[in-house]
Amino acid sequence: MIYARSELLFPHRYASALKGLRTARWEKLVQTICELPEDDPDSLGFCLLLVDLCGCLSCDLNSYKASIGCKACARRAITAFKGTDVALQGQFEKARDQVKAALAGELPCIEIE
Repeated sequence: MIYARSELLFPHRYASALKGLRTARWEKLVQTICELPEDDPDSLGFCLLLVDLCGCLSCDLNSYKASIGCKACARRAITAFKGTDVALQGQFEKARDQVKAALAGELPCIEIE
């Protein structure tokens, strides 16, 4: 059975659900991303960050994570992140740089850790 509403990767439209979960630094990043179009390199980098943190590539329709949905999974991943918001910002910047390099043809593919 195919679920019409199931996501494969973290969608940009759920970024606003991540507001208010951490410090002002995180809040500013999320607000900035929410104001950008979904195809902006910063938005794509943010989504790549969430794909990595949430483990989207190993998610399937029979998993618990899929049953709770992307919004709840992402909120759990962000609140469970043990590093500082500076570290989280650094991971976002690394993901954004990967996206920009891939868009420029400098990377054959983007690696998820």
